[in-house]
Amino acid sequence: MYCGLDFGTTNSALAYFDNQQLAFAELNAGCSSIPTAAWLHRKDGKIADITEREITEIYNQRFRAATTGSQGALQKRRDDIRNQLMAARLRDQKLEVDEVGISSADFEQTIYVGHDALEMHNSDHQGVLVKSPKAALGGLLNPQLSQHFATIIGTMIAAYKSNAEANICQELDCVVIGRPVNWGIKPNPLVNKRALELMHNAAEDAGFKHVEFQYEPVAAAYDYEQSLNKEQTTLVVDVGGGTTDMVMMRLGGDRSGSKSDKHDRSSDILAAHGTRVGGMDLDISLALNRLGRLFGKEYRDAQGNTVTSIVHDYQSAMMDAFRVNDLPAIRRFLSHQDRLVTNLGNASGERYDALLRIFNLYQNSGNTGVVMAAEKAKIALSTKAETKAELQFIESELAMLLTKQDLVEAIHYPAMSIKRAIKEVLTSAKTQPQSLIVTGGGASSPALFELLGLDEYRDILAPTDMLLGVGKGLAISSQQVFA
Repeated sequence: MYCGLDFGTTNSALAYFDNQQLAFAELNAGCSSIPTAAWLHRKDGKIADITEREITEIYNQRFRAATTGSQGALQKRRDDIRNQLMAARLRDQKLEVDEVGISSADFEQTIYVGHDALEMHNSDHQGVLVKSPKAALGGLLNPQLSQHFATIIGTMIAAYKSNAEANICQELDCVVIGRPVNWGIKPNPLVNKRALELMHNAAEDAGFKHVEFQYEPVAAAYDYEQSLNKEQTTLVVDVGGGTTDMVMMRLGGDRSGSKSDKHDRSSDILAAHGTRVGGMDLDISLALNRLGRLFGKEYRDAQGNTVTSIVHDYQSAMMDAFRVNDLPAIRRFLSHQDRLVTNLGNASGERYDALLRIFNLYQNSGNTGVVMAAEKAKIALSTKAETKAELQFIESELAMLLTKQDLVEAIHYPAMSIKRAIKEVLTSAKTQPQSLIVTGGGASSPALFELLGLDEYRDILAPTDMLLGVGKGLAISSQQVFA
């Protein structure tokens, strides 16, 4: 049986045809769309020879000791713990975005995916939480580390396949998987080829006998095409979690010919482009440019005056902390931990408070928690004039009120990267669209819609399923290829 798999940066879904009716399989906990996350056991069951709880307690003792002058043996113990922690976290530079080594994952034990993975991470910090592994395939990773991520992807796809088969009571052996137009930061055929090979091998390792790929924005176009009764030229903008992809494509009309004609639609694609900027980058930008002020980040106030940071020596570390989709940045962030502990012991007043908040970014993936709080605020501001970002996991009662204007200003820079990519597609296509599709989890923000300059196309904006449209289109593509 054939199916379409939307293995997205943020969410995943698997669609198929049940008696010619398109349907979605339940992948996890009764849900057809789940977070693209996996939790795996560790081979050794620990991060190092000590637990995170013990590390935190020793650090807290160190802070108290700094004010009394009583250090001695505690200082030595702290240094020992620091060395063990840093060695474990930086081992072979094999780090995952939540500060754990993916090379320690135990693939022989049960893997938890989607919502179950997030629940396991919240209850057991000794496991490996991997989020958005597909995005890593386009990064500047060494071949061995790329293979680690590909192995995790294969394990996740196998879990999706198994859960879906149990749900629909049929074996799935053919799949069309969604892919971005460009995997890398810039268009690079070699990077795209390598990423496709890794994804193809991962899907085969998961048990699929036949594997094909389709551009994600083209899949979204296929879903929309089902409602057309005449030909039109359509611009599709797919704002995913890790990338934004767009195509200008001819749809509808007499394009329902033979199977081969339906399968090969390359002549209908007038232009295609993609940028490695997506919804997660918007969340990170909001976290950096607004929530970062709670951690002492320097900024300009409404009058244009610079508000100087009281922790200026940690500006770069703080900015790296929130770049949770950037492995080198996370490595740099971790490297500041020991220096932070020493400086915190000698700080007082507002500087101590700010440094303590930065320190708490290291605890239980606090940096990831801040970015997730920014994402929740971004979503809330799609329908509200203001919202409060809650950061009680960093400090009791810590929160920040955010407005739509805050969001517009905070995400301006990444939005301009997407806008330039859209302009390039319009220029390359040498024609104007008759309809516009904006899809993907990051596409629901009115602030982003305006920043992208899409207001002039609002009259031709077509209704679409922002969250499941790509999955539907991939199922349609699988029917065209394998039926």
